Amino acid sequence: DVVFTSAGSFRVESPNVLELAGALTHGANDIGFFGSGTTILSGTGGGGAGNWIVGKYASDHADVFGTPEINLGHVLSVRGSVALPTGNIWSQNDAVLELGTGDFTRAVGTGAGRCYSRFV
Repeated sequence: DVVFTSAGSFRVESPNVLELAGALTHGANDIGFFGSGTTILSGTGGGGAGNWIVGKYASDHADVFGTPEINLGHVLSVRGSVALPTGNIWSQNDAVLELGTGDFTRAVGTGAGRCYSRFV
């Protein structure tokens, strides 16, 4: 199980895959899914009020050595009974949100409870 008591992130670089088969709990905290690899959520939980951020706007961030990050193409695959957040779902830098749990309806835009993609 993974429990976020504040904002946090997962970073996976290609060709690596990180699968979280346990419960994911994040409450009102934001979770980032970064890197060029794949994160699979195949457990339970989720549904918090925080945002899911898939991919990172490269020119806004640098790694611990001060080098700009190029995080293109992260794949977040939702396969279990993990609920989507009630906050925003952001997709940036060629990131992919793969929904194996069925369709969802979400307004497009940057307001609360919306889904949007940012192309840079």
